[in-house]
Amino acid sequence: MKNLSPWKYFFACIFLLALALALGGFFFSQKLEQNLQVLLEEENLRAAELAARILGLGDAPPAVVKELAGLSDARVTVIAPDGKVLADSEGDPGSMENHADRPEIQAAAAAGWGHAIRTSATIGTEMLYTAVRLDDAAGKPGRFVRLARTIRRVHEVTLSFSELVWTAVPLVVLLGALAFYFFIELTIASYQNWHGQSSFGNR
Repeated sequence: MKNLSPWKYFFACIFLLALALALGGFFFSQKLEQNLQVLLEEENLRAAELAARILGLGDAPPAVVKELAGLSDARVTVIAPDGKVLADSEGDPGSMENHADRPEIQAAAAAGWGHAIRTSATIGTEMLYTAVRLDDAAGKPGRFVRLARTIRRVHEVTLSFSELVWTAVPLVVLLGALAFYFFIELTIASYQNWHGQSSFGNR
């Protein structure tokens, strides 16, 4: 059986199978997280636009801002064109620093809306910030309405999928190894049977 040695490829094939599954799971997890983040950005933007329409350019009563925050499951902040915080669903506007330098506010000032992801200095959690610009009758920025949501849900879903992948990889590799093992055994048995018949026929 020196001419027929498929066993030397067995472990190489199993290794390549495990590597392919691990890399595929990793890249799919990364893509899944990106897609979920895009979905969250779109959801944030729709909620921010709706909140901006409800609030308009008039007063932003704290009770209304808090109610909008509860309905949208997000932190709602109303910001003046110069960056001064006018209202916030979770904090005292008077104690907050100017928001003019926030990336999402700068993007909204330029394009009408903007997103930014960073760790909140207030609660210490990574957040997705989405701001929309409200223009006055003259077409100038009247104020900004910003929504902030934690992206913990995105990480949790991605982590759950990753755990599922790393749980499935050993099982798939084991099944692949068993399938390859029986395939090799069947191949060797068939070859031996054929070789034996050929040798008997040539006598």
